[in-house]
Amino acid sequence: MTEPAGNSKPKPDTAPGTHEAVLRLLEAEPRSKVLDMAAGEGALSLAFRERGFEVYACDIAPTFKVPDIPWKQWDLNSDASPYPEGYFDYVACVEIIEHLENPYHLVRQVRRILKGGGKLVLTTPNVTRLQSRIRFLLSGRLDNFPPDMREHINPLFFWELEHILSECGFAVECVTTNRVNKLAKLVRPLTWLLRAEDRLNLEAECYIIKSRKE
Repeated sequence: MTEPAGNSKPKPDTAPGTHEAVLRLLEAEPRSKVLDMAAGEGALSLAFRERGFEVYACDIAPTFKVPDIPWKQWDLNSDASPYPEGYFDYVACVEIIEHLENPYHLVRQVRRILKGGGKLVLTTPNVTRLQSRIRFLLSGRLDNFPPDMREHINPLFFWELEHILSECGFAVECVTTNRVNKLAKLVRPLTWLLRAEDRLNLEAECYIIKSRKE
C-alpha cells in the first residue's frame, strides 16, 4: 500500500463552505467512527478529529497529510474495499460522486461499511443552479463540467441523487447547501412563489445531503 505524503497542514479542495456545512450536519450526532471518503490532504478529517470523532480516511491518491489518522488507499470505482461490513457510524463523501463511473456502486459501497442506522453525508455540485442553466442554454455545457475538466464525468441532478439513495437503501434526512451566489440572490424576488426544493435547485452551489441507512 502506498503511504500518504507529508505532515504539513492539509488544505481543503472543495467549494467554499462545504466542509463547514458537512460538519454542521453531524454536529449533534454522538461522537463515534467516521470515514472521510476521498479525503484528499485531510482537511475535513482533521476538523472531524478536532470535534471528537474517531476518524478514518481513504483516497485513491496518497496526498493525505495527517499521519496520526488511519489512512487507506481505495479506488472507489473498484469492487474491492479495505473496510469490513458495518464498521462505521458515519461516512462523509464530499465532492467525489461526480468523479466516478457508477454513482450507484459508490452508495452501495457506503451502505456496506455503515452500521444499521448509520449516516451518509454526500455532496456534489448543483448542475441545475441558475448560472448553470444559463450556461447550458448558451453553450450546451453545465457548470463544473467544462470541456477541459476531465475529472468531472458524472453530473447528477437532485432527483437522481434521491433515486440513487432510495434504491440503495437510504432515507434522506435533510438537504442543504454550502452557499447561495449573488446572481441567485438578485432574482429571489422573482422566485418566492416556488417550492423550497425548486428554489434550492436554482440557488445552491452544491447539494449537501444527509441520509440514513435503513
